[in-house]
Amino acid sequence: MTHPQFLDDPVSVDASLRDGRLFPKTIHWREQDFVVTSIGRQWAEEGVNHVLVEVRNGSRMEIKLLGDLSWRLCRYWPPVYAA
Repeated sequence: MTHPQFLDDPVSVDASLRDGRLFPKTIHWREQDFVVTSIGRQWAEEGVNHVLVEVRNGSRMEIKLLGDLSWRLCRYWPPVYAA
């Protein structure tokens, strides 16, 4: 796995909430839509909900939902391609 890029970028997220868990479906970042293919660990820290996801192109992202219901992208792992 590559090293993450640490960011604090605003993103739009299409997500649902079921049984206290967030289920992101699509993340809109830098004028691109990223379709979520798998959802990893979720945790709350100081009133902020964090979610690790993998998207269709193989990238991994840590997104967070703030108390004002806005989303931020805080870590991004670009896809790794075999040579």
